[in-house]
Amino acid sequence: MHDEGAEQVCGVAERISAGDLAAESELVHLFSQRIFALLCARTRDPEASRDLLQDVLIAVLMALRKGQLREPDKLPAFVLSIARNMAQAYLRDRSRESHDEFPEEGIASPPHRIWSRSPNARLWFAGPSIAWTGRTGRSC
Repeated sequence: MHDEGAEQVCGVAERISAGDLAAESELVHLFSQRIFALLCARTRDPEASRDLLQDVLIAVLMALRKGQLREPDKLPAFVLSIARNMAQAYLRDRSRESHDEFPEEGIASPPHRIWSRSPNARLWFAGPSIAWTGRTGRSC
């Protein structure tokens, strides 16, 4: 049995596919905060999440207008899956852009162990990042 909220969500999906513009505003109101929270959690970038939120809402509305949601009661899962996919695409593109900044040739890989010559300094190796602490014990 559906509760009142589930019926509202189902009704929104059906009304959007029927061309109801008020239902589109209702969808935005119902899902914007959840989508934004998911995007912020995935990207850790509020500005990018605001942009992605708009892209997600447009993609959801276009899909609903075309009748691509077969089961209206699955609208929340449908919306959040589009948001997850767009966040993943954003992260993948951002990762590619950061790799494109450096040429492949001429970059030496970091050594596996690095030793300090100073007896009072400590050097820690933590995967790809190195935290250097000197005499004061503070990290750089």
